[in-house]
Amino acid sequence: MSILDQYKSSKIRHPSWRMYKAIADIRESKTASLDTVSEITLPAFGLSEKIDVYIPYPVNDELTDEIIIALTHENYKDNEFKIASCLSIFCDVKARQLIEGMLMCGDIPQDIAQELKYDLSIVQTYAQVFFDISVWRSDADRLAYITRGTTGDDARIKRLIFERGFEYVRVKEFNMPSRIRLDSALQTIFGDAYQVILEKIKSGDNEDHKIAQGWAKYTLDIYRELKSSAKGTGGIRELTIALQTSKAPQRSIDDLE
Repeated sequence: MSILDQYKSSKIRHPSWRMYKAIADIRESKTASLDTVSEITLPAFGLSEKIDVYIPYPVNDELTDEIIIALTHENYKDNEFKIASCLSIFCDVKARQLIEGMLMCGDIPQDIAQELKYDLSIVQTYAQVFFDISVWRSDADRLAYITRGTTGDDARIKRLIFERGFEYVRVKEFNMPSRIRLDSALQTIFGDAYQVILEKIKSGDNEDHKIAQGWAKYTLDIYRELKSSAKGTGGIRELTIALQTSKAPQRSIDDLE
C-alpha cells in the first residue's frame, strides 16, 4: 500500500458494521458447524456482499461477541443486551426499514420506542449495536452508505427517505398516519423550490424568470417567519400563523414543472 492509499479508502461506514464483523468471525471460525457457516451469510440478513465495510474496532467488544453467541446458539435467550429482540427486528424487513429510517432522520430512541411501542432498552440497543450511525463523520458518509452500502428493497426505501423525506415514506410505504413537523416540511419545500428556481433562472425565457422571482420571494418570506418564530416564545404557533397569512404567488408549485 502506498502512503496515499491510506487516505483514499473506499470503505463504507455502515451502521450495521457489528453484524458484518460478527458474520465474518463466524464464517472464519474453526469451531462453528458447517451448517451454521452456510446459514449465516450477509444476504440472509439483507446485507450487501459487494462492499468493503469500515470496522471501527478490529478487536471485538462484548456487544459484537454477544451477536456471535446469539447467532450460533439455538437456545439463546435475551439478557440485559436485548440482542435476541433486536435480531428479530433486524430480520423483519419492514420493521428494520422503519426503525432504521427513523434513526437515519435523527429520531431519538425514546421517541421511536413510544411511537412504535417497543421497549426503550430494545431501541437503545438497536441504535447502538445494529444501526450505529455514529460511524458517519459527515453527510458524505451517510450518502455513501445510502447509494453504495444498501441492497435490495432497503436500498429503494433509504433512497426514497434521502430524496423525499421520511414522512413521505412513512405514509406511502408503511401506511402510517402522517406526523409532519412544520419545520421539516418547510425544509423540504424550500429544497424543492430552490432547485426549480435555479432551473428557471438559468432559462432564457422571461416568463420563467418572473416565476422564479415570485417563488424566491415567497420562500424567503417564509424563511424569515420560520427564523423569527424559532427565536420567539410561541414557536410553532407563530409559524402556523405565518403560513396561514403569507400570500402565495399566483402560480402554483405545479406550474413550475
